[in-house]
Amino acid sequence: MAYGGVPAGPLSAYLGVREGNRQAGLQEIEGATQIQGMLARAQAQQKQKAYEQEIAQAKTPEQQAQVALKYGGPEGAIKHLDRQAQLAGTLELGKGRLQQQANQLEMQNQFKTSQINAIKDEDERRKAADEWQKTYQQGLLDVQRGQLEIKQHLVKLKMAPGNEPLKAPELLHYIDKDANHPPPGATLNDVISKGYRLASTQEVNMLLAGRGAESTVNQLDKYVESIWGKEGEDKISEGIRNRTKSGVSFAVDRAQQSNPDLNAYEAFGQGTLAPLIRAIGENGALAEGDIQRGINLIPKTGNKLGELPDTSVVARQKMKQLRAWFTEALGKGGGTTRITSDAEYNALPSGTEFIAPDGTKRRKP
Repeated sequence: MAYGGVPAGPLSAYLGVREGNRQAGLQEIEGATQIQGMLARAQAQQKQKAYEQEIAQAKTPEQQAQVALKYGGPEGAIKHLDRQAQLAGTLELGKGRLQQQANQLEMQNQFKTSQINAIKDEDERRKAADEWQKTYQQGLLDVQRGQLEIKQHLVKLKMAPGNEPLKAPELLHYIDKDANHPPPGATLNDVISKGYRLASTQEVNMLLAGRGAESTVNQLDKYVESIWGKEGEDKISEGIRNRTKSGVSFAVDRAQQSNPDLNAYEAFGQGTLAPLIRAIGENGALAEGDIQRGINLIPKTGNKLGELPDTSVVARQKMKQLRAWFTEALGKGGGTTRITSDAEYNALPSGTEFIAPDGTKRRKP
């Protein structure tokens, strides 16, 4: 058999065998190189895993530097310290900005309070105060959440102790998968180790609104029972004549202030319950029609022109529907978080549905 232009014979056979051996040797070398590469990658992964475990177990920055020196030599230790210094500088800058935000919020609160106190009309003054308090409390929650986020980073990086008990307002910002808060006395180390996550300001608002809704509806139930009667003892029966008669009686009581529960109920419904319904609806991203439906479920006493009181049966039915409205609204708000900043978006786990600042519903990749 000829080989490379050499006529068939002993020489061409020799050259063919030599070339075959050379190719086989190259394949063996290539295979060995691949195996060595795989072993090297496996060893590097094991080394990185051991490094991460020891870094996580290190309790002080000095111990972390020792771990970095062990696995990366002097160069690794220097890189680690440089990285720690950069992180510390970034976090300190964040703390300064949050403090500036808190100071500005307090200055704005003093200015707005003086403006509100100068309003002569009582209803307008109360409305303005309620609106500002909502904005002010939202600002406070944003600052508190930012401070906790920085503190949590410092603890995870072993740059700050995490064994001090968190204050009650701080515990409010942490929830588990069932929306329960850490118990009183829990430290930041406890919170991190037991899997509590830092809730968004939106979620905290909904949790607070939920607790307020429960106590508010319970109080409303007592007023409804006093004004319309318990089950089976209806004080206002059906029919235009009976409802008109009750409306006139309520008007007299209202003028004479002879029925404290009636006066308290009407003030409570408009001054407390209606704003709470609107706040929950806005936080839960409900449509204006859904919010108005909740407000319309407040039993009517005929205190508006051309309006008759609800019958006792209707009033009790409205209360049942109102409780269902709160359950539905809080469920929608708790299930879909409204995002107002990059930090809140970054805190969401992958795959989480959220409501963007423009009101559209999206899912994080």
